[in-house]
Amino acid sequence: MAEQARESPRIDTRRVLIAAAAIGASVVVAVAVAWIFIAAQGGTVSAVHAPPAQLQPPPQPRPVQDLAAFRAEEAAKTSRYAWIDEQAGVVQIPVSRAMDLLVERNAPVRTNAQAATNPPAAPAATGAPAAPVAR
Repeated sequence: MAEQARESPRIDTRRVLIAAAAIGASVVVAVAVAWIFIAAQGGTVSAVHAPPAQLQPPPQPRPVQDLAAFRAEEAAKTSRYAWIDEQAGVVQIPVSRAMDLLVERNAPVRTNAQAATNPPAAPAATGAPAAPVAR
């Protein structure tokens, strides 16, 4: 019978040391390249995910008053009568009046299941409810 070749149980320390030296040299080269890159950028590392300062909006000088004015404007939009398209007979009416008209006209009531499968249509471009007017 032919004898099979066996591996030597002895570790080749020379190859292990060469591999360790190659890994160490790679780390040193990577650190040196990073250091050179940072030095070329002026010695600082900028945040990668933060937008430049000139692209950020300026802080609001009066946020509380701005919010109050915005809410007042939105409340006025939803509680006034106005023409949307006079020639087409489309007007804006207050939300409370629109709800009253729906109740008066026995508009169908949607159930939760219907609401989930049939979302409401997008609002008008002005952001206010619009209803056609019969002439």
